[in-house]
Amino acid sequence: MQVGAELAFYNGSVFDGASFCPVGTVVLAGDGKVTGIAPSGRAGKLGSAEPVDLRGGTLLPGFIDSHAHPVFAGDQMRRCDLRQASTSAGYAELVAAYAAAHPEVEWITGGGWSMDAFPGGVPSKDLLDAVVSDRPVFLTHAGARAIWPTARMKPEARPTAPLRTGSGFAGFRGTSAGSSTRTLFGCSAPATPTCLARCSSWS
Repeated sequence: MQVGAELAFYNGSVFDGASFCPVGTVVLAGDGKVTGIAPSGRAGKLGSAEPVDLRGGTLLPGFIDSHAHPVFAGDQMRRCDLRQASTSAGYAELVAAYAAAHPEVEWITGGGWSMDAFPGGVPSKDLLDAVVSDRPVFLTHAGARAIWPTARMKPEARPTAPLRTGSGFAGFRGTSAGSSTRTLFGCSAPATPTCLARCSSWS
């Protein structure tokens, strides 16, 4: 399949975002865009378009949401920014360097780590504990939907009521691949003091 070539998707169900098209509909696409919709029976009469057999599958519009969080990103850049690294070892070096340069910071916050740097996509708290043992570390994922916390969470900060939507955490869940794993998924808030205290309830 040539990059940029016109393609003809056939032999499948086609959903246009509102309803399913008639059986046998062929979708033409090129350069990343839909260029046309052909009625049934046209799969063999599409000129130079390269046929793509859907084999009974379903063709859907792309779910693409391009957006930015300038406030969160700016706050992250002011703290422990992990975007310069792409490996777990690189992240650990950045955290250690930040901790050494900021001994006055009670909580080390920041983020920018990627799941593909860790086995199964889940970072280990032991990696953070090995480089920062005197205070908590709280690092958000590059997509701001997961948190990599250290083991040093304040037990006295644990809330007595469960978190609810609107509190800053929309139904988070912990993922564990063993006792050394600690990650929160579903965080939708910046690392504010309130969120930090509530996050310490997870164990």
